[in-house]
Amino acid sequence: MSPKIEEEQNQDVAAGVLQKLNQIGQVKAAFWVTHLILDFQRLGIESPVEQLFFAWWKYLRADKHHELLPQFQIGKYFVDFLIDGTKIVVEIDGHWHEKTKEQVKKDRQRERAIEREGFHVVRFTGSEVYHEPQRCIGETIQMILKWSEGEKS
Repeated sequence: MSPKIEEEQNQDVAAGVLQKLNQIGQVKAAFWVTHLILDFQRLGIESPVEQLFFAWWKYLRADKHHELLPQFQIGKYFVDFLIDGTKIVVEIDGHWHEKTKEQVKKDRQRERAIEREGFHVVRFTGSEVYHEPQRCIGETIQMILKWSEGEKS
């Protein structure tokens, strides 16, 4: 076989393998998304931006030692997420937040009540999570690291 024909056959095989790998990726992605949607339902994650935050957390395997616990009750309040094994709460404000003075007042009172219970609140806007989910995850990881260092000392 001539080197040119062999090279063409190798290119054809490489293209075929790439196509097969893409098919595997599509199947795996569909499987992952299906399980993610089931997690949303099972865990009661209804807000789209909370779903996005949760999905990015899982996709990035952000912190293998700390799970996100959605809709966790602290006192009389339910927080969007508690970072398992820490005193860190993640709150994600939707588009309706902070439009009225009354809502701002209620949010601040709620946050102070959660902090009085010994928790630290990390707050993101829905827009931040939507446009920069990886940055929000990164900031959350930094808070976990800071919290972990405080626990060790």
